[in-house]
Amino acid sequence: MKRKGSVKELISQLVILGLFAAVLYFIYSQLSGRPELSNVRWLHNIFYFAVVIFAIMFLLFLRQFFSNHALERYDPGSPESLQRLSKLRRFKLAPKYKHLQQRWKKPLEDIKKFFYNDDYNLVRSDHFDFIFERERKILSPWRGRRYIKRSFVFYHPMLNVLIVDQKLKQAERWIDHYWDQAPSDRNFFIFITDMENFEEISSAGAGVVNFLGTMKQGSLYPVLIDMDGGRYFFPVDLSILKRRDRLLYYYKRWQIKRLIKKSVADS
Repeated sequence: MKRKGSVKELISQLVILGLFAAVLYFIYSQLSGRPELSNVRWLHNIFYFAVVIFAIMFLLFLRQFFSNHALERYDPGSPESLQRLSKLRRFKLAPKYKHLQQRWKKPLEDIKKFFYNDDYNLVRSDHFDFIFERERKILSPWRGRRYIKRSFVFYHPMLNVLIVDQKLKQAERWIDHYWDQAPSDRNFFIFITDMENFEEISSAGAGVVNFLGTMKQGSLYPVLIDMDGGRYFFPVDLSILKRRDRLLYYYKRWQIKRLIKKSVADS
């Protein structure tokens, strides 16, 4: 199921590309049809530069088109829907990362080291394995106070979509409860499991993939590491989040994926 806003955005981009292409064609016809312009090198250079910009815009349009085409709301209770989810390559790690628990013996400890090395502090909680927080280095001038970065970590040997949903709601309540004393408008959540049940983890993965990330205050971005299946789930529809937040979440997601690969390489 596609979001209406995403469809409108694609249509507007297509219109812009069409207008850009029409302008390029007009310029090309002028350069080739008028001898007094055909020898002006700087005009040709501008035209070639515009063609490169158009090509980049077109490639970005195609990428977004196929990305939006895959924005299905996966049904955790439907075998057919979960089968479609399981076929998506974007959530698969390389085959050598299957049965990851056999080589990655201490994932929670490695994740803890990762956040400690990035100057995060551990916060006590009875609902999660870890909560890490760190003050942002730059004070927000328009908010008048310093915000923090927060990440939740939760391991469960028998993870399912109900637990995923419960923990995400608990994280949202935590963020709201501490908003006045420790506001965090960007929050990351790492689920991890070594359960040997492909279908059940696919169902839990659907809960992560479907998550939109918006909250009453701030946003929340979960990922799920399926150690036995060699999969790495994350939300696909972030269209209603701020562009900067999206980029920062992409970067954090990439960091955790790199941590997985490094931990296995060192084992």
